[in-house]
Amino acid sequence: MKKVTRYPLSFVLLILAMLVVGPSSVVYGQAGSPVSGDSQGGKAQDYAVRTYFVGNVLTREDRTAVARTGADIQEIGADYVIVRAVAQEASQIAKLGYPIEELVQVTDFPLADAAYHNYAEMVTEIQQAAAAHPDIVSVFSIGQSYEGREMWAAKISDNVAADEDEPEVLFLGLHHAREHLTVEMTLYILNLLAGQYGSDGQITDLVNNREVYIVFNSNPDGGEYDIATGSYRSWRKNRQPTQGGPTSAPI
Repeated sequence: MKKVTRYPLSFVLLILAMLVVGPSSVVYGQAGSPVSGDSQGGKAQDYAVRTYFVGNVLTREDRTAVARTGADIQEIGADYVIVRAVAQEASQIAKLGYPIEELVQVTDFPLADAAYHNYAEMVTEIQQAAAAHPDIVSVFSIGQSYEGREMWAAKISDNVAADEDEPEVLFLGLHHAREHLTVEMTLYILNLLAGQYGSDGQITDLVNNREVYIVFNSNPDGGEYDIATGSYRSWRKNRQPTQGGPTSAPI
């Protein structure tokens, strides 16, 4: 479990009181299974954008054929391209006769911020807290991102399975992709409330008399993209393309 900066209890309690009224690279060569040309659409994962290695791309005409499928060419080599594509686009590339394999991606922060949680580490931290405190922590998904990542949330309350007539608090992390500290704050609040319940009087009173909701990462695609190269891209948006709009500008 990673350690993050610990904020004074009084600071977190102040936040709660104000709301209750009424931060790798693609590992080339570590490819997965070849993509079939017979993929079926219709599932959420079919719309997830993934990174692929496309071989036998030798000429400008080859690259044009790949690009016409809708895939986004990220890198051009002597006899290959690296593309970002959804399942249908990858299948179209395979049907054109180009060998295509999904690349394994390892996403992480620059060394100076190595203690921050990437998406996978965040999920592990949430699951550990829920497993350690099942009586007061309930974890659930509010849906999937454009690229198919679960958007995890948690409820913290003394009667966590019941909808009680108590004030409700919502904490929302990573609305903008490059604001990685907000994920650390949501994880800190989770561990603070769950870890000190029953031993700290103020925390126990808060959990007993509130229903606290946390959405840890509301922009997981953008957050992972921002650190995908091992340095910050200053990305702000999510990763869903907008028709006629920019797809790579750090807006």
